[in-house]
Formats: sequence, structure tokens, C-alpha cells
Amino acid sequence: MKHLLLLTSLFYSLALQAQVTGISVETFYVSDGTIIPDGYTTYHVYANTTNSTDFVSAVYGDAENPLGITMDGNIYNSTPGFLYGSEINPNFFAAFPELEYDSWMTIGMLSAFDNGVLGNIGLDAAMADFTATGSFYIDDPIGGSWYNTIPCDPAVSPTCTDDYPQFGGADNKVLLAQITTDGSFTGVFNLQVFNDGNQAQNEYVNGLGFSNDPNAIFGCTDPNASNYDPNATNDDYSCVLPCTLDLVIENITTPTCSGDNDGSLEITATGAQGSDDYYLGEDDEQPSNFGNFNNLLAGTYYVMVEDGAGCQDSQYIEIPEVEEVNVTASLTQAMTCNNTNDAIIEAIGAGGDGNLQYYFAGQSPSTMTPNNVFTDLVAGNYTVIAVDGNGCTGSSVATQVSNPPAINVYVTATSDASCADIADGQIVVSAVGGAAPTTIQFEVDGNMYASSPINIYAGTFNVVAVDVNGCTGSSEDLVIGPDAIEVNASASPVACTDEANGSVAWAPTGGADGFTVMIGDSTLTGSSYNGLPVGFYTVEVEDANGCSASEIVEVLNADPIVATTEVENPLCNGDSDGVVTVSATGGAGSFQYSDDDNTYGDSGEFDNLSAGEYVFYVQDENGCEVGLTAVVEEPAELVITGIVNSTDVLWGEGFIDASVTGGTPDYYFDWTGPNVNGMSDQDLTNLVSGVYTLEVTDGNGCTAVEQFNVIFDNVVELVNLLEVSVYPNPSNGVFQINWDGAQGGDVLYNIVDAVGRQIESGVWNETASSFNTVIDLSSYDNGVYRLNVVSSGVPSSVALVKAN
Repeated sequence: MKHLLLLTSLFYSLALQAQVTGISVETFYVSDGTIIPDGYTTYHVYANTTNSTDFVSAVYGDAENPLGITMDGNIYNSTPGFLYGSEINPNFFAAFPELEYDSWMTIGMLSAFDNGVLGNIGLDAAMADFTATGSFYIDDPIGGSWYNTIPCDPAVSPTCTDDYPQFGGADNKVLLAQITTDGSFTGVFNLQVFNDGNQAQNEYVNGLGFSNDPNAIFGCTDPNASNYDPNATNDDYSCVLPCTLDLVIENITTPTCSGDNDGSLEITATGAQGSDDYYLGEDDEQPSNFGNFNNLLAGTYYVMVEDGAGCQDSQYIEIPEVEEVNVTASLTQAMTCNNTNDAIIEAIGAGGDGNLQYYFAGQSPSTMTPNNVFTDLVAGNYTVIAVDGNGCTGSSVATQVSNPPAINVYVTATSDASCADIADGQIVVSAVGGAAPTTIQFEVDGNMYASSPINIYAGTFNVVAVDVNGCTGSSEDLVIGPDAIEVNASASPVACTDEANGSVAWAPTGGADGFTVMIGDSTLTGSSYNGLPVGFYTVEVEDANGCSASEIVEVLNADPIVATTEVENPLCNGDSDGVVTVSATGGAGSFQYSDDDNTYGDSGEFDNLSAGEYVFYVQDENGCEVGLTAVVEEPAELVITGIVNSTDVLWGEGFIDASVTGGTPDYYFDWTGPNVNGMSDQDLTNLVSGVYTLEVTDGNGCTAVEQFNVIFDNVVELVNLLEVSVYPNPSNGVFQINWDGAQGGDVLYNIVDAVGRQIESGVWNETASSFNTVIDLSSYDNGVYRLNVVSSGVPSSVALVKAN
């Protein structure tokens, strides 16, 4: 740590008489409870110098020279409190007097108004402990310190020692700390001092103990130590114990690649007394505070650790060598043919971390792949680069891929065949290149030939030379005569299904002029053969040289006409709104339709049809026709029947039980008649005399109408205590009226029809309790009428039914 503290000055370690004689503790303030809590005492800790010009530069601690304070009691700090004397502003004491008695560290400075610049390093954790508990301890290799840089030279400036409190001054004391506690404390400080203010006379004074207990004796208090002091009451961190130092290998990092110098060692130690220094190599004279050694090659290294008591432990450590990346490449498949670019190189790699990828030299490393087989290679030289997971590389020797020569075919002579289909023509050919000449074969029109000349039939050919690798070269097109005979036969189908009016035609070309044509045993002239039934025919043609050719053609049957009908029946019995739609498939071209085989039209729909059986005809463009039958059906006639009962019941209790047959369910009912207009029930009850009309509508909207007469023989009605009899009722128009219970006097009457129209009125003279008269309605239409009478102010009425 001391090496870090003196960055701004040049120091020399000299064999000097110590200029700091010790550390003293003086009482500064005893609390009476008015400013800070009662029971607390404020102490000042001083470094005692020999001369007034001695300058205290730093208070420090590290692994070799620990620094610490141990407190038995509570430490006092106000809020917010201060850690160092250079932070204190006395102007605040009037408002906050307790600030004057905080606990802090310093070198000479009681406040920010004192001269000097107090710095610190490595004390954050220690000061946090001190503020919380009053105790702290620093013994790590880096250490910590609070320090001042020397501001002036006393030999040059006579007032220097008076201006800066870091000098011993007139009282030969330099303030190091202010501690306020309600208990006791001890501490051990290590000081750096410039004797007489001369930086060249640098002195380290270590292990200075102090306490607010005047009877404290400092020394080694560990009985196991070789320097144990039985009189010591407080330990000064100077104990020298038996060696228990062990070197620990924490980590070995191998170099990334073979030959690299980025390996490292990390070593630590246990059981060290004081500092621990680490050495790499048996001749290492510059120890390290930490056992981290970098930038190492693979190999064996001597490492040693030494603690503050002179104990040592050492080992030889091996940094393993990383296996070198090696790669070999071989041509596993040469380029098969000229410019086929199908060569294959296989790489075999080893070493590194084993995770190898490959690419070709000259290409971007971004193309590297774990696949070690490279295909579809063109001619050239290839060097394979192998790369492991750490970026270590190795390269193969170059592998050459050669392009084989192209195969060239040379035709030296040809001769025609006698006939186009006789293989007695010749081609004389040779080939060079590829694997020629011993491994060349020739292919002509799909056939392989081992040697030349090649016997061939007539046609246009090219000769393909093929070597053992399947590489090819071809000649230009060769024409070997004569031209083949082309029969050019064709057939026309029969006009209608199964007729015998098909034909075969021919138009031969090629060969030698003067053709003879045969079909079966018949030798034919002209260019066609007509009147043929359906079937296959072989047309043979022979030219003037006796060369022949044949062709088979088929006279096809005409597609049969397949006709169908779709019938829409009339909705009602007796209607003529039926429709038959005729459609057809097959045949030739479009169709026309007829219902009499005489007049044809484009439409296959026939309407306004009544029930019955019909025959329709379909004709195609060839005049072929087919007939078919369709049946138009109608619903059964809608018939209404019913039972009327008015003979054995009283007036007003008649009924009609109606029945419906035929038509198409469901049925809907509509009645008209006395007291029933608009009723939709199928049957009626509680009827009086009259004519009742029922109209029935079925599900297709078809209707039927039926009338029912409800007649009561010798109708008698008791109306308002009058017994009225009508004879006959119904009648053909003449009614005999008789009633009993009359009161005498005039009787007013009128007669109204079924819709309430008055057709007759008058006055009858009633002279007795019984009365008879005749009403004649023969001039009126049949129907129900009502006779209304008023006798003695009492109204009465009776129904009159006129029927033929």
C-alpha cells in the first residue's frame, strides 16, 4: 500500500533515527449532557514528533502492516456527521454545537479553515464500520490510507511549520483523529513521516499503539507467537506465528492456440501472516501483491508465495499445450467430364479444441462450415483452412482439380439404307478426348455401338460418343436416306350410331413415287375408301422400290344420343299448364327438339300441356334422332261432399258434415250463408234454414264450390210468446203463415233478403188470437229470407227458405 501512497513524491528508505516517538491520547471534552449525551468524552489522538519541522504525510494500513481501532463502547457522531477533520466548518457550531464533537480522522487539520489538502484512498468500508461501531481494521493487500502532500519546505520558508498543522510545530504534535465515545478504545496506526520536512528523508513508522487507557501495554498477545509478550494488554498486530502458509492454485488458463502467449495462472494463499507476495519464476525479484500472472506461453512455471512473517510455499505448475490445428485435404472425386464442375475434396482435421470448421483459402471466413466435404468444385488449386472454436487455424497443402478434355466426334463417311426401315445404311465415325480412345462407345438413336462403322436405318441422327465416365460428345446431324414412307392415313366416323357410312383416306409421302395401296385383300385406287362400318383398318402402302409402310386407323362409332325429360305436372285437375323439358347428351354438335317429328326447334321446353302421354324427338347436327315418351299427370279432381241434418232437430240446431277428396292437401275452407260468412271450419253446427256455400282451396291453389240446403219441415218458431208456423218451408215461393197468441190489432211486417235488403213490407189486421196469411216470393231468387213482424209492439221474426 505504501507504494500507492507516494505517487507525487520521490522517497528513499534511509536508516534514520525515528522522528515520531509515539502516539498519545488526550482528553478534549467531557460531556455534561448539555451538548452531547452525558457519559461521552471526546479524545484527540496525536502523533508525537521529535522536531517541529517533522511532517506527517500519511496514516496507512495493508496486509503487511495492518491498521485499526477497536472500541469497547459506543461512538458518537451527529447527523449528518463528518468522516475527516478537513470537512468541518466551525461556522455551523453556533447552530449545531454537537458537530464540534463528532468522531473523524485527520492529519493536523481541525477544520476546513486549516491549511492543507487531506485525501484518502481505500477507506470506504473502514469508515463505514468506524461510523457505525467505532472499530475498523485494514489488512488487505491493496490497503487504505488518509494522507497529505507536503506543501512547503521548512528550510526555505520559515513560517511553513506555523502555517500547516501537518508539521510537529511548537508542541511537536500532529492531530491524527478525534474520537468521542462512552467507553474505551485502542488502536494501531502506521505513519509515513518526512523528517525535518525533507521528502528525501522519508520514514515509515509502523505498529504505533494508542489507547484512552493510560495503563494499556502494546505488544504481541498471542501465546503461540514467537514474539509473544506476556506483559502486553493490547495486541499491536506484530505477532509472528509458526508458518501455516499454503499456496492454492485457483485457475489455470491454457493459451487459446498453439504458440499463443495468452495463457494465465491465478494463485492465492491461505494461512498468510500479514502480507502475501507472489513470485513467478525462480529468479523473480519483483513480487506481486496478487497471484495473477498473464500473457503466458504453454509450459512449466515455478510459483512461490511469501507472507509477512517470511513463510514461503512454492509449486511447479504446468500450463498445458493446446494441440495444434492440423488439416489434410484429398481429391476424392476428380472432375468427371469437361466443365462439369463436380469435383469433390474431403478435408480431415484434428487438434485445437476439436470443434473444427473449414473454408478455402482466398474465400471469406464467413463461408466456413462444419461440413468437411466440398462438392461441385471447378478446376483450380484449393487450400483448406481449418478453424477451431477459439479461432485457431491450420491449413492443408494445395489440392489441384484438373478439367478433363472435351470429347470430339468426327464422321468420315455415310451411306444410305436400301429402305427407310432396313438397317443397312452406314456411318463411319471416330472420337478423341475424354477417356478416348479405348473406352469410347457410340450411341445413335438410343442404341449403343461398340465400334465403327455403324449400320443404321434411314433418318436424321447425331452420333454421341460416351466414355467410361459417362462424358459425351456429339456430331452434327446426319441425314441417312431414303425418306421413310409416311402413309398419312385418317378415318372419318359413321354419321349415326352403328351405321356403315364411315371412310378411310390416305396421302402417302416419302419413298419412291408410284404407290400401291391395300386394305385387307383389296387393292385400291384413289385416295379414300367409303361406306365402312365401325372398326379398325390397316392401310398398307408400297413404293416403286418395293419398300412398304402401314398404318392402322379406326372408324369410330358416333356417340349415341341420350335424351331425358323433366316433367312439371299441372297444378289443378283439368288445367293445361304442364311443362315437359327435353335435354340430350352425346350425338354430334348441337340438338333440336320436336313433339311431332316434323317441326324442330332449338328449345327443348314444351308447355301448356294437359294430362296425358306425349312423344318427343331429339335430332343432332348429323340428322340422327331419338324419340322418348313423357307422361304428364294431373291431381285428382277436387270434390266436396257432405251430410246435412235438419229433419230430426229443432230450428237452429241443424249441421253440415263436409268431406273433401282429390286435389292436393292441405285444404282451406270458406263458408257463406246465414250467420256463417267467412267461417273456416270444415263442418258447421247450430244452423237455421238456408243455403250454405262452401269454397275449398287446396295446397296448389285449386278450388271447388258446393252448396248445401238446410231445410226444416213445418218450421215452428216461438218468438216473444208467439207460436209462428210456416208451411211449407222451404217452398217454391208461396208460404202459408199461421201464428197463435196474438193480442189483436194491426201487425206491421217486412221481408228482407240474406244481405238485409227489404223486398216487401205492409200491415196485417189481426182480429183474433190466431192469424193466417200467405206470402208469395215466387218472383224472387232462391235463397233465405226473413219475415219480421211487430204485433202489439212486440217484434218477432221467422226465416223463409225459397228453393225449387
